[in-house]
Amino acid sequence: MIKYGAKKEDVISYVIELATIVERLNPLLIYVEQNDLDHSFRKAVKERPKEWSEGFIEYYTNQGYGKKQGNKGLEGTLQVLKARRELEAEIFSGDFIGVF
Repeated sequence: MIKYGAKKEDVISYVIELATIVERLNPLLIYVEQNDLDHSFRKAVKERPKEWSEGFIEYYTNQGYGKKQGNKGLEGTLQVLKARRELEAEIFSGDFIGVF
């Protein structure tokens, strides 16, 4: 999604494919959810070197999903992160079953 701007259905299909491959290994998924994404990300930007935030923002806004959506800067990065979080939540909940 982030790098190539893949469609939601393609991302979900890919995750299902990966899950099927590793299922016999009985994996454990640990997901850290931020209660306040805006606050957490802005805090990280303040605390980390400027090069980190510049690289992060560029990665999330200048390719794939962010570029297609026209996202720019810190605010655009937050929009991409929120969209990714929504897709992750949909995948984890299994709400996509029956979409295909």
